[in-house]
Amino acid sequence: MWAEIHARLDQQRDGTKFIESTFVDLSERRAREELTQQLATIVESSDEAIYSKDLGGVVLTWNLAAERTYGYSAAEAVGRSIADLVFPEDKRPEFAAIMARIKSGLGVPRFETTRRCKDGSTIDASVAVTPVRDASGSVVAVSVCAHDITDRKKAEQAELARIENAHLKELDQTLRDFINAAAHDLNQPLTPMRLALATLKPDLKDLPERGQKMVTMIERNINRMALLVADLLDVARLESGTLAFAMAPVDLGDLLNETDEFFREQTREAGVSLQVSAEQPLPAMADARRIIQVLFNFVGNAIKFTPRGGHITLGGQVKGDFVRVEVKDTGPGLTREQMDLLFLAFSQVHTATRETPKGTGLGVYISKGIVEKHSGRVGVQSDGPGTGSTFWFELPLHGELEARA
Repeated sequence: MWAEIHARLDQQRDGTKFIESTFVDLSERRAREELTQQLATIVESSDEAIYSKDLGGVVLTWNLAAERTYGYSAAEAVGRSIADLVFPEDKRPEFAAIMARIKSGLGVPRFETTRRCKDGSTIDASVAVTPVRDASGSVVAVSVCAHDITDRKKAEQAELARIENAHLKELDQTLRDFINAAAHDLNQPLTPMRLALATLKPDLKDLPERGQKMVTMIERNINRMALLVADLLDVARLESGTLAFAMAPVDLGDLLNETDEFFREQTREAGVSLQVSAEQPLPAMADARRIIQVLFNFVGNAIKFTPRGGHITLGGQVKGDFVRVEVKDTGPGLTREQMDLLFLAFSQVHTATRETPKGTGLGVYISKGIVEKHSGRVGVQSDGPGTGSTFWFELPLHGELEARA
């Protein structure tokens, strides 16, 4: 029991002396003080950032965890607006909504949000807001408990990313398996169809013009299907690592001339010029058939997208430890966004300048894979729409490959 005792010596009129004392029971007040002290100790030692503010948002108290969480000392925080201290600009409406709810006598259940620290960094926080009432029940202040959940949120995001990546890998593998199976299934009937057409073609010379056009259409579409199947098979083999390469010393200059000869009639019909401008020799260790495939893709695209009267240059030079080949055209050019998409599978960024069969969007993707399998590099350059494009690839010099071996 706690008590306060006051005593004083007094004297009556007849001279009799006596002691007057008063007794005040302090037990209840002392209990309240001890409870208040205990609560203050709990708040101060809590891992939660706990602070109070008045109804104008000015900080009244600020515990040690708040110092650790936000970076402000109690001396720096008390007396300042909490909105200016820890609320990012995009969270100011949240501050106004919280204060309006508190003034109406309602608390704010724990929610997740973001807060700003003294160093300008942003943290994820779990926050609960409670009104503080006086003896009459009126709201006089606000108590806030906040917990830094940045590490937890990062862990959750990492786990979600892991699950998503695993799912995407599974889908990717399913797609690869489907492409591989579809390509093989489509390829099986193509071979007998082409053989049958080649066998029957000499006997179809006497067909009327309409019949000849139908035969030509059939042959064109069979060839187009064969190219599509070949591309699908190449994609499947590239991604599975089973695309075969027969490496041998090659002069890329000879392959440039072969490409020029192959496309000579096609460029004439398209009304564009094709010129070879290359140093000699251009020695590399390569699979000539696969590099021809790359050249045919780059030049074929250049012809497809270059308007009549345009020009295509097929160039080659030794550049450091690499042989560089370029296919430069005067076509529509490319934006940065288009260049970023070009080497992705099934990507198409232009409409052809003349009537040609629509491609699969696989040619450039396959070309990139072929060049990289040669320990080479591939890319595209353009200054923007209307400036033309330059597709290029580089292969290690033959001598450097021998040194590596």
